[in-house]
Amino acid sequence: MLKLLRKGAIENVWFYRIIMIVISLAFVITMGWWGFQGSSAQPVVARVGDVPITLEQYQQAYDGMYKFYRDLFKEKFNEDLVKQLDLKKTAIHNLVEKQLWLLAAQQIGVEVTDQELSNFIVRQQAFQREGRFDPEVYRRVLALNRYTPEVFERLQRDDLAVEKVKTLLKASVSVTGIELQELQTQPNSPPATAPPANQEHLQGLLLRKQQMALQTYLNSLKTQIPISIDEKML
Repeated sequence: MLKLLRKGAIENVWFYRIIMIVISLAFVITMGWWGFQGSSAQPVVARVGDVPITLEQYQQAYDGMYKFYRDLFKEKFNEDLVKQLDLKKTAIHNLVEKQLWLLAAQQIGVEVTDQELSNFIVRQQAFQREGRFDPEVYRRVLALNRYTPEVFERLQRDDLAVEKVKTLLKASVSVTGIELQELQTQPNSPPATAPPANQEHLQGLLLRKQQMALQTYLNSLKTQIPISIDEKML
């Protein structure tokens, strides 16, 4: 499963984005969005710098992933698959990494305007009726997931800020002339007379470099910002 996702992300530029969008919207419908500013009275399972991640946030993240994969695999879903996917560690690591990206956004000075937030929300099909954004549907969907518009919009603003940081990093990556020549001289590379195929290979190379840049930056954040996880609470 995980190999398939990685292979698709490398070979198809849009594959990774589509998977992330599907998972994100599934979380909105099935369990709502969660924040990182939890009450100090709640048990804390992890800390990223001075920011706590509570047991409730972790449980919500885990339940959301569990429901998503259960709906995805249907009758093939079982506890063995849950262990293979390592959902417990994946859930907490996703929460930690999101908080790292939020701290990066603060350091860089990335902000999300009210207009950007509004534009994103009105485009989501979960909040539309007959192809158009419907405020009543919007409020009803959020209410079903026990969120007010104010809380949801604050959390969604965080997600957009994280995406902005990643977009800036990706924009700084390019394919050099030497890399392009090496790509064209590889044994399995299509001939120069097949531009569509060459373009597909070029996009694949660029995607790999972008993902490497994101991971390198994230690893750098992990060395700079103290992270603690209470494994016994997972």
